[in-house]
Amino acid sequence: KVLDMVRNADLSDPDKYREFTRLLDVVNFADYILLNVFAGTEDWPNNNWTVARLREPGSKFRFYVWDAEISFAQNNPSYHNSFDLQLEELDVPIAEIYRGVKLNPDFQSLMAARFRKHFYESGALRDDAVMKLFLDLRDIVRNALPNMLTRLPALWIPGRRENVEKHLMDKGFLNYTDLPKAGGATPQGLPETEIDLPESGPNLIPDNLIDPKDLLEFLDQKAKSQWSFGFARKSWANDRWERCDYSVNLGDLSLVSADFNQDGSIDLGCVNNGYGTISIFLNSGNGVFNPPVQSEGLLGAEILAATDMDQDHYPDLVLANRIMYKQFLTTFHNNGDGTFTQTSSIPINRTEETQINFPASIQLKDMDGDGDADAVIQHQSSIKDPEGRPHTNLVSVYENQGGGHLALAQNIFGGTAEQVSHQCLVVEDLDGDLDRDIVVSDGDVTLMVIENLGGLNFMEPRRVPAPGLQRYFSIAPLDLEGDGDIDVIGSSKANSTINIFINDGDGNLAADPAFRVNANLPETLLVDDFNSDSFPDFLTIDFSPLFLRPKGGFNLFTNDGAGKFSTTEPFYTASHDPLPRFLVSGDFDGDSDIDFAALDRYNGLLSVYLNRLVPQPPSADFNSDQKIDFLDLLEISKEWGSEVSGP
Repeated sequence: KVLDMVRNADLSDPDKYREFTRLLDVVNFADYILLNVFAGTEDWPNNNWTVARLREPGSKFRFYVWDAEISFAQNNPSYHNSFDLQLEELDVPIAEIYRGVKLNPDFQSLMAARFRKHFYESGALRDDAVMKLFLDLRDIVRNALPNMLTRLPALWIPGRRENVEKHLMDKGFLNYTDLPKAGGATPQGLPETEIDLPESGPNLIPDNLIDPKDLLEFLDQKAKSQWSFGFARKSWANDRWERCDYSVNLGDLSLVSADFNQDGSIDLGCVNNGYGTISIFLNSGNGVFNPPVQSEGLLGAEILAATDMDQDHYPDLVLANRIMYKQFLTTFHNNGDGTFTQTSSIPINRTEETQINFPASIQLKDMDGDGDADAVIQHQSSIKDPEGRPHTNLVSVYENQGGGHLALAQNIFGGTAEQVSHQCLVVEDLDGDLDRDIVVSDGDVTLMVIENLGGLNFMEPRRVPAPGLQRYFSIAPLDLEGDGDIDVIGSSKANSTINIFINDGDGNLAADPAFRVNANLPETLLVDDFNSDSFPDFLTIDFSPLFLRPKGGFNLFTNDGAGKFSTTEPFYTASHDPLPRFLVSGDFDGDSDIDFAALDRYNGLLSVYLNRLVPQPPSADFNSDQKIDFLDLLEISKEWGSEVSGP
């Protein structure tokens, strides 16, 4: 009877569709389709499926996953389109049902709502949730199968959700959903319930059908919840570092640091990709961080940056998000207590040349010399669909028009359509003309320099060849030679060599072939003076594309002052399969040396590393003012020389 209705009835008609929903659990069917599409299940739906119902009045047919071992990129790439290649083409029962119900507006809105439920918020198909499930399963069998499904974390999870979004958008399923703000009112055009049927009845809407649109209850519960004792724990220490681990939410990403409450201590902040919640970890002053103060952010948040946008001396936040294949750039005003209020939000520009561009990196710097911070965004092209793939990456400059209200000033095209990372952008004055220029990794084997001509006008990008076939995943500024010119260091997770690009003083960068530092596939770079000798050092995160190393770790490379770097034994995170992507540095504990923090979105772990490399100076009340003073022998040596005489 189900197939008879699909083949002979017009299911776009509300009455026919209502009758059909008494036979088939359409919520289950939508979930079943989304799961198999996400997994890229092969030999389906023509084979390997099962359907059943209870033999009792009112019971509906439900579909169940069956024999789906050929999935998750075993043969298909992550951009595989199950809709076009399977559900639209095959003359088999599941495909026939899909083609019948997709004509009905209620089913279209149901697919949109179920997509949001499963792929955002606390959904089981979020990148973070899938990666966490994989890591947990792999941990169980790691001794027997050390290389279990290495293609899943390396080749499938990155980008698969975005591809499914694109395919659903192309089919018209996501036109009902436009949700730029977490916890907001129901958007116009989105039904108040997930499935709007004219009449209700027993078993018409399953008990587990949850409206995923309203985040207010979630945010209220988070605000009222009490973090368990031991939110932070000292988990490891040696003579160089002391690590404290903080449990955070899966999906927390884009770590930033600033003194958000202006108490003289550096705080930490991040945003959650699934819920859009902004979390601020206020520093107690000694490097111990408090449970997060949370604010409503943006669903699908990807990148967070912090600086004073409205000139009130408190660091604000700028957030870029992408949800349902839409992107927004939003400014949040700092209320001074760790909470934030949205002040402006604009769509991230998309032109005919940039069909598919997602924000990858943000820098907040004064680009036009008017004294307030503007925004520079590097975009990435993560969809690999040959029919929709853009031909170039994109840098966009947004002008601060006052109070943190941003407006697009210029788009700058260049480079390839290859994927770039969250640390692929440097904004510094390269040529000494007192305005800030731009350096980006183009996703291929070169860097691009974009000279600032003033007045938000920019030169066409010029390429800087790399020494060898190297795709730069992370770049960072530093003054290697101590000549006051900004050089650039670059690393690639596909190559063990770290390269330096030397600035000639006029903004021309050239790779130094004599500089070669080897690391274990360094994915992320963090530059700072970690040993307090006034020379820039750098920290790397090891990348393991096949998850073969038992523990991932950090490598610290210290500068001898002559441009030569040496490293010590690596040190580690707390997880068996660590995936920290975000690093920030600062003096967290107020002892005048540089600490750092790492955020692992897939394991829900924020690790703070307090620096013990530099011996602490002797202390006493030297001037009898009843305050503790510190004797810094290093500074005395710099000021007065190495010879000190006395009684």
